[in-house]
Parts: sequence; C-alpha cells; structure tokens
Amino acid sequence: METKINEGSLENFDNCIINGKLNLSEKNIVHPVHFKNAVFNGPVHFESTTFKNTADFSNAEFDNNADFSNSSFNGNASFSISKFKDTANFMDSEFNVEARFSGSEFEDDAEFGNSSFNGNAYFNGLNFLYTANFSDSNFSGNASFSGSRFNGIANFLDSEFNRDADFEFSEFNRDAFFCSSIFNGNASFYSSKFNRASYFMASRFNSDADFSASIFSSDAQFGASKFGISAGYLSKINGNFELGKSKIIVDSELGYAEFNGNANFGSSKFDGDASFYSSRFNGPADFVGSKFNGTTDFSSSIFKKATYFNVSTFEKEANFKDAKFDGEIFFRSSTFKTEALFDGAHFNSMLDLTRTKYDKLYINWNNIKKLVYDDTAYQLLIENFRNLGFNKDADNCYYEFRIDQLLHWGSPNDPIGILIETARYLNKESVHEYGIGDKFMHALDLGAWIFYGYGKQPFYPLGWSIFSVLVFGIIWCSGNRKLPYNGANLGIFEKYGSTSHNRPKGKNWRDKFRLLGNAMLFSATIFLSGTRLFIDPPMLPEMRWSKSTTKLVFTAERVLGAFFSILFFLAIGATVVR
Repeated sequence: METKINEGSLENFDNCIINGKLNLSEKNIVHPVHFKNAVFNGPVHFESTTFKNTADFSNAEFDNNADFSNSSFNGNASFSISKFKDTANFMDSEFNVEARFSGSEFEDDAEFGNSSFNGNAYFNGLNFLYTANFSDSNFSGNASFSGSRFNGIANFLDSEFNRDADFEFSEFNRDAFFCSSIFNGNASFYSSKFNRASYFMASRFNSDADFSASIFSSDAQFGASKFGISAGYLSKINGNFELGKSKIIVDSELGYAEFNGNANFGSSKFDGDASFYSSRFNGPADFVGSKFNGTTDFSSSIFKKATYFNVSTFEKEANFKDAKFDGEIFFRSSTFKTEALFDGAHFNSMLDLTRTKYDKLYINWNNIKKLVYDDTAYQLLIENFRNLGFNKDADNCYYEFRIDQLLHWGSPNDPIGILIETARYLNKESVHEYGIGDKFMHALDLGAWIFYGYGKQPFYPLGWSIFSVLVFGIIWCSGNRKLPYNGANLGIFEKYGSTSHNRPKGKNWRDKFRLLGNAMLFSATIFLSGTRLFIDPPMLPEMRWSKSTTKLVFTAERVLGAFFSILFFLAIGATVVR
C-alpha cells in the first residue's frame, strides 16, 4: 500500500507511524518538513526532491529502503539519532546548509557518493554496520565524523574536504579508502583505530594532518600523498606502512610512532622539518631516495630490522642521537649536507657507509659492531675522527680497517682468516666487554697527564727529572752507610768524591754536605747518560749491596733518564718548536 501525502501538507508528522510506501519523489517542498520521532514501516522515496526549508527527520526510524538520492536540502537537514534498518541512499544529493546525522545508525549500506555538503556536516558518533560510501563527495564546510564506527568498508575515494575534517576517536573495522582525497583544512584522525588496511595513496593534505595516538592494526598506505603544513604524530601501526613517493611540504611530526610492519617512505620528499623522535620501527624501514629539506630528527628511535637510507639527501641537520639500530643500516650513496649527529647511537649489526658523503659525522666507533668493508668509507671515517679530535676512535677505526683489509685479500675461512677473526673476537668481545682495554688506556692517559701534561707542559718532565735525580742521589748516598773503611768496600763518594781517599772522621756537617753533593752529581751523571746524548755512563760502582741490586738501581735511573728526556723533548717540540 502506498501512503499518499501531498507536498503542501508536510508541516508536522512528528511522532507518527507511517505504514506502507511513502513516495514524494521529484517534489518541490516549500514548507518545513517535520518527521521527528516518526516510524516509516515501508519504503521511503524522496529521490530528486527539493526541500526548500528545514527537513527534520531526527530520531526517525526507517524500517525499509530510504531513498533521498539526487535530493536538495536548502534548509537545515537533520537525521540525528535516526535508525536506517535498510539501505539509506543519499547519492548525488545536495545539502546547502547544515546536515546532521549525529548518533544515527545505519544497519545496511549508507550511500552518500557524489554528494555535496555546502554547510557543516555532522556525522559524530555514527554506527555504520555495512558500507559507508562517501566517494566523490564534496564537503565545503566542516565535516565531523568523530567517534564514529565504520564496521563495513569506509569509502572516501576522491572526496574533497575544503574545511576541517574531524575523524577523531573513530574506528575503522574494515578497509578504509581515502585514496586521491583532498584535505584543504585540518585533517584530524587523533586516537583513531584502523583495524584493517587503510589506503591514503595520492591523497593531499594541504593543512595540518594529525594522526597522533592512532593505531593502524594492518597495512597503512600513504604512497604518493602530499602533506601541506604538518603531518601529526603517528601512534601505532601494526601492519605495513606506505608513504613512498609522497611529498610533505612543511613540518611533519611523526614522533613516538610504532611501526610493526614494513615502513616505506621511499622516494618521499620532506620540505619542512621531519621529526621521528623516539619512534619504533619493528619491521624493515625504507627511506631509499628520500629527500629531507628541513632538519631531520630520528633521535632515541629504535630500528629492529634492516633500515635503508640509500641515495637519500639530508639538506640540514640530521639528528640520530641515541638511536638504536638492531638490524642492518644502509647509508650507501647518501649525502649529509651539514652535520650528521649520531652521538650515543648504537649499531648492533652492520653499518654501510659506502660512497656516503658528509662533512662532519659525529659517531662513536665503539658503538659500531661492524662496518661494511670499503677502502674509501674507512679512510673518510678515519679522517673524520681526526678532524673532530676523536683520536682514539681514529686509531680503533684504523685498526679494524687493517684487519678487514687483510681479510679482504684472503678468506675468513683460511687459517689466517680464522686466526684474525679469533683475535678480533678476543679484542672486541672480551677486552671491550670487561673494559680491560679502557682501564689500560685510562691508566696511560693518567700517566700522560702527570708526566708531561699531554705533551703541552715541558716543565712536568723537567720537574720529574729533578725529583728522580734527588731520590737516586739519596739512594746512592745511603749505599755505604755504616760500612767499615777498607779498600775493598769503598762507597760511591769515597771512590769518586773529593774525599775518596780520605774517609771523613766524626760527624762534620760540611763533609756530609760535600758527600751528599757528590752523590747528587753522580746521580745526575747516571740520569743524563740514559740517552747518551750528553754524557757516557760512569762505571758501575762497588757498593755494600749485591752486584745485582747495584746494577738494578743503576739501570733503573738510566731508564728513567731516557724516559723523561724523551718526554721533555716531545713537550718542547709541541710547544716551543712548532
């Protein structure tokens, strides 16, 4: 049975139950339409109808097909808290003022394809049980889908949002398609959930795009997209993420993101600052051929699998401080135009710097587990360490380079290769693990400071020389103490001093002073003979000690003489003679 209602009598049907088919197709309804709380038991046909005034269908129930296709709403259109139990067809419709569908439920397909929303459109808190089709639609005002649930396919292909698009706290339980869509205003997907694949390929975000706190449980495809002002934080992506060949015009904020699948940013262009601060890449990360025209921040990020920055260009500062690379990391043929900061970064697998160009690379050699062998890469890195004053890193890098060079000529499996790998293991895994090498170098460094001021304090070795002469002078002076006078057991002063044939009698202080002076002179003679540049060593004296003890003291003073003389000339050469 078809219900007949004339367009001129639609003033108030609130709280009515309309049985049978309602057909008001191709009508021109001038007066306000009120179907608030109405129940439509049969099909509803408003296709190609024009609503000149307010159309209020709020809290209505459509038990059968509801067809509003090709209709025009020139006043406010309200379908808030309504229930569509069958197909709801609004395709090719035009909403010229506000369109309100907040809190409604679509138990079958919701068709809004090729529709125009010229005022604000409110779809907050909707529940789409099946397909929600907004493809080729145009939103001239703000479009709000916050808190909505898309249990079927969400189709926004080729749609255009000319003002703000709000999808905050929305949930997409089936595939979401936003391919080739245009967002001219802010696009917010804050704290949204994409439980199936999401497709944003070739989309354009001409203003802010905010994906902060969002979760992508499956593939996220942003290939060939364009971001205009800023791309907000991505929270968690459990599937593959695709942003390849995209263009991000200004700042992009992708910090604290978690990528659990493949993350593809290959051939992307970041015209503004790109921040991936403290992000986590649990799958392979691909930045091959990307260009970063602003500053780049990957600090404190974690890369669990292989990461590729091959043929990438960093025009400004690239910050990888405290990053952790558990998988292989490739910078082959990449270019760092300014500073590359890798302070505190750890490379737990292989690092490839083949044909990488950089001016200053701040990196710690001990944090690199394995550098891909390439003569030029090694030489540039050694030179980089020296230019930065990292001499210890330069030495260690050169050491590994020579080992790799030796292995490169032969084979790791031949006897020499096995021996080299064993020595490398003991050096890296044992010595470095227990800090033996660091403790030894620390002791040497302390000695370099104390004994000659790191080569910049010539008075340090001069002072140690004087101190050594005095100490050994006292030792030589005590060598004949309390011995009886006999020709076979003369002390050093009796033998070489001015009183060598006249043993002093009593306790005359002048004689003792003379003896001490002679001992100091003899000590200085031995000390200076250490290098044999100034004086030849004297004969070994006869002491009350054993010959072996006398020779040991004699030799020790000569060695110290040679040691401090060398340090003195090195310090002179580094300060006075430059």
